[in-house]
Amino acid sequence: MSDARCALWFLAAYLPMIALTPPMHALHRRWGLAVPVVLAVLVALGDAARLWADVPHGGTANYLLMWLAVHQLGFAWHDGRLRAPAGRLLLLAGLCGLVLLTTAGPYPVSMVAEPGAAVQNTAPPTLALLCLAAAQAGAVLLLHDRGGRWLRRPRGPAGVDPGGLPGRRRRPPPPARLTGRGRPAPRAGTPPPTGPGCGSGRVPRGRGR
Repeated sequence: MSDARCALWFLAAYLPMIALTPPMHALHRRWGLAVPVVLAVLVALGDAARLWADVPHGGTANYLLMWLAVHQLGFAWHDGRLRAPAGRLLLLAGLCGLVLLTTAGPYPVSMVAEPGAAVQNTAPPTLALLCLAAAQAGAVLLLHDRGGRWLRRPRGPAGVDPGGLPGRRRRPPPPARLTGRGRPAPRAGTPPPTGPGCGSGRVPRGRGR
């Protein structure tokens, strides 16, 4: 039973995000990228309340706030506010923040749950985990256009019709086709052959037989 709960942990964040999508999208239409910035600040305040002020359940809201911040980046990408230049900024800021928080800060290097650890980056989610998500989103934005061009390239061996069935070869050009009697078809504009037996398609019999 515990293994099943571990495998379905994401539903605890995914289902509330789906339910909050309409109001969060309305906030995005009004305030744009300011929404994930404010959510990131709230995540940092939750970490401070839990790690430095020892507030009971101080970072519990980060289970929702951190993933909502990442969810808002999807809105910004969809309406064109996040492109490759913003991807560079996200990647650099995320990596720098991640290195700083895990070396000079109290956050562990591991981004997965570690049983018995005093501080974890996933339970509840921390600012360090948000920095990792921002860096990954930036890398995806940088690779988006290049990956799209690579996927749109025509692929397949020579003689294979990309729009046809797999392994179906293109029909040979007309000069290479054969007639029903096994002879090459004449080119367009070529006068019909003349001579004994050519009109009927039968091999002329020799004389004397």
